[in-house]
Amino acid sequence: MGVVLDLQPARNNHHHDLFLAQEKGDIILVLVNAHGQPINDKGSQLTHFMGTLSRSGKYCPIYKPWNKVKATKKQVLLALLKTKFDIPEVADGWILQSFGRKVKNWRARVKELYYDLSLSPKEQISSRPKQVKKKKKTMDETCEVLE
Repeated sequence: MGVVLDLQPARNNHHHDLFLAQEKGDIILVLVNAHGQPINDKGSQLTHFMGTLSRSGKYCPIYKPWNKVKATKKQVLLALLKTKFDIPEVADGWILQSFGRKVKNWRARVKELYYDLSLSPKEQISSRPKQVKKKKKTMDETCEVLE
């Protein structure tokens, strides 16, 4: 009978920190195929950074399906990526689709780990991960609550 060790490293924002600390002129060249998918070894750096951004509550809201996120917010994400990576325009569609999958997977993971029917909504909100920001109520939602 042996001891099982968890060799998975803890997830952190290491990739995010590396790219934010990157010199302004240092841009990583990412080669893509005709479908916009990365094909060189730098593609993994791009996808890791995208995963980090999708889990940060600042860039990708977890409470909203990706197809409901405003185009301007998506363009901000693309612009941020293009300050760190040299990505051809043909990759924009693949990148946005990939962000959609990453946000969906993150939402499912948060629900799996933190959603508990035995807790009140207030308790569930207080036990959420720190990356998940509170949803700001719009005027329409406030009016619905009052009705």
